[in-house]
Order: sequence, then C-alpha cells, then structure tokens
Amino acid sequence: MNDDDHRYGALRESYSFEYAVLEQADKSKNTNFAFDTYDTYEWYLNAGPLQTLNDKYLHHSLPYWNDEMAHPNYDDFWKKEAWVNQLPASTVPNLNVAGFWDQEDPWGPWEIFRHAEEHDPDSTNFMVAGPWFHGGWHAPEGDSLGPLGFSGHKTALEFRKEIEAPFFRHYLHESGDKPAWKVTTYETGSNEWKTYTAWPPPTAKTTSLYFHADGTLSFSAPTRPESPREYVSDPSNPVPYRTRPVSPTYPLPNGDSGRPRTSASSTIAPTS
Repeated sequence: MNDDDHRYGALRESYSFEYAVLEQADKSKNTNFAFDTYDTYEWYLNAGPLQTLNDKYLHHSLPYWNDEMAHPNYDDFWKKEAWVNQLPASTVPNLNVAGFWDQEDPWGPWEIFRHAEEHDPDSTNFMVAGPWFHGGWHAPEGDSLGPLGFSGHKTALEFRKEIEAPFFRHYLHESGDKPAWKVTTYETGSNEWKTYTAWPPPTAKTTSLYFHADGTLSFSAPTRPESPREYVSDPSNPVPYRTRPVSPTYPLPNGDSGRPRTSASSTIAPTS
C-alpha cells in the first residue's frame, strides 16, 4: 500500500515530491529540488494546492508525481501496484528486518514476513525487529535511541555479528547452522534479545491499553466518562513536527537534515 508516501490516506508531501524529483528529474544522476526558500515548511505552505506544483515547477515531466496527482486515493491503480497483494510466498531465503521506530517503513517488513509465511515449506522466512529508526540496524553500534540507552547493548552491531552474518554464512557460503528461530526481537523493557519459533508467539495474549483524557496510558479501563481533549486541525495553519527552519527531506544521507538513514527495509539472500 506504500507506507512511504502515505500514512492512513494522508500524503507525505515532502517525501513524495522531493523523492520524485530526486529519482526522475535527471536520468543520469540524483537531483535534489532547488528550493528558493530556506525553510521548506514555509515553502510548502506558500506553494498552494499540490496540483499547482506541476504547473509551477515540474511541468508534468515526472511520471511518478503525475501518478500521485492523477490518483490521490487508494484506487485500482495503486491496488494493482501493491506488492503486498503479490507475495503469497517466497522462493528464496528472506531475512526481513524492521525497526520498531522506523518513521518510513513500520508496516512493510512485517507484511512481507506475514505474506511470505503463507507458503514457506522449507521454513526459510525469518523476521528480526530491533529498537531502531529507518536503517538503524546499520548504525555503527546502535547502543541508544536518542537519549535512551540500551544498558550496554550495541544492538546494531549485535544484529550484524550474531544474526545477519550467520544468516549469510549459512545460505551463501553453506557454512554454519540454519537459524533455529523464526523471529528475533529486541525487547526494550528488559533490554534483551528474544527468539520465537512463531509469530505471534503461541504463549502471547492480547492486552488492551487505554489512552486517557489526561494524556496517561494504562492497562486499566476508564471507570467513569472522561471529558475529551480537543484541538483545532487547520490545514492552512498546520503544526510542524520538525524544528523550524525545516530543511528538505532530501538530500540525504549527507545533507543538512541530520537524520541518519539507509534505503533498505529487508535483506534477501539468493540461493546458491
């Protein structure tokens, strides 16, 4: 369903527009859009309706942005393109990798794993999830997420040494044992790696969490009606979620946005 460009139907404007320019503006190189305003939040706010960006700047030259504009909803065009409907099984060993705090692909890797699991006779479909943002498993160490430390664990380094390397060793070099687990996750509460033979684990049980009007979260249901908190959602005066001035989403990874990223969401090993 493309969770990169949309969140529950809402278009991620900066990601979609700038990535279309980056990938299709020049076929021989990646080209970042040349903003004439330092604060891109201000630029997008003043740009007007999305449909006008083609007339003002792109001149209908980018196929992907044209598709975005022609199909703003999840219609048959996007449904046909959705890879999630084309993965009833996998023909090669898969090591699907996800970050619990991935701002771009929190849904996709789990869906790849789930659909590949529908037909996996050789049991070669695996899932790993850690305490990472997008691509955080390739960080030098992965011993923290912002100010939160992981009690001495270097989660990214541990993943590469103890999970990824043995996976490739077995399937590419025919050396070492096949993984004895189906899913491995890093549990931040205990700061431990956990392995499971199935997902969800057979012993898991569903637990409800309740978000209360005062902003607290608990396992206890409200005992009396709570007055809702309200706010005004004004599209002409949106609330930025990044510190102003907002730099472009692209260029990355060496641009001025300051958010480390890599492009991979899953790792696939071909059979020998």
